Amino acid sequence: VIALAAIDGTLALTGRSLTRAVVAVLLEPSGELRAGNAVLNIALTVSAAIGPGVAGLIVAGFGVQTALLLDAASFYVIAWLLLTAGPLPQAKPEEGHVRERLRAGLAYLREKRSLRRLLIAQGAAFVFFAAVIPIEVVYAKQTLGTGDSGYGIMLASWGAGMMLGSVVFAAAQSVRLPILLFFSTLAVGAGYLGIAAAPTLAAACAASVIGGAGNGVQWVSVISAVQELTAQNMQARMMSVLSSTATAMPAVGYVLGAVIAVALDPRVTFLVAGLGVLAIAVLAAASMGANWLESVDKTGPTALDAEGEIMVELIPVGESPVRAAYRRS
Repeated sequence: VIALAAIDGTLALTGRSLTRAVVAVLLEPSGELRAGNAVLNIALTVSAAIGPGVAGLIVAGFGVQTALLLDAASFYVIAWLLLTAGPLPQAKPEEGHVRERLRAGLAYLREKRSLRRLLIAQGAAFVFFAAVIPIEVVYAKQTLGTGDSGYGIMLASWGAGMMLGSVVFAAAQSVRLPILLFFSTLAVGAGYLGIAAAPTLAAACAASVIGGAGNGVQWVSVISAVQELTAQNMQARMMSVLSSTATAMPAVGYVLGAVIAVALDPRVTFLVAGLGVLAIAVLAAASMGANWLESVDKTGPTALDAEGEIMVELIPVGESPVRAAYRRS
């Protein structure tokens, strides 16, 4: 099972990166990239909210094996839809060894200051986004004194906020991405601080809606920004960097959150996570300036003209982002 999970995770990372790269290649020339990402984001949050409930009903009625078989079958349906969806950008492996492609990707990041700083800031943010995940159950049951149902309600509140955030992103097509990214990150931090201070389950749920709304905007804003900052032939590679960061950095957050909760209190974990997120938002904004997306230059010695092709040039590292982009999406 562990071996299958490892293989599945590697393939999922590749699939996610290529999906976002293809979306960018197809939609950016027509100026519809943000609209396309908004549609994907709504689909993601809605499915994340509905999926667990449907799975629970199937498991209760037919068993775990049936649920897994149906889940596997759904991927075959998706594969069929992709095969029959019409022409897609041609996948063409880039010439050279993996090490050379990796070196070229790192060189591209060194050249693109805004892209590099964005990825570094998001990587740091993932640590604090994820810090609260290991202690949520303890917080709900011991700190707030609620049961399984209360914990479920708190998670559902975050999910409801995510759906609200996805609608906000879809409706805010005229708002600049740096503004959306800044304020959505602040909203996640504010949600964590609200949960840290919440005296009751109802207050924690209200704060969760705020944080979830920020979550629903923040992740898709980051994806859109990375796509807009990246040349076409580097899309798959840079999206793989983002996805890999979203896979690796949460592990640091899990350890940090657990250590703080054991040494101090679950509320302190939420407090540290919230303050960390706010600090990263402010520092990143100060470092990158206000117009970092408007002065994009997608040319350069490593930026080749990919035309209608999308190079398969992933960095070989083994998501989700935490909290659903972070974890719940």
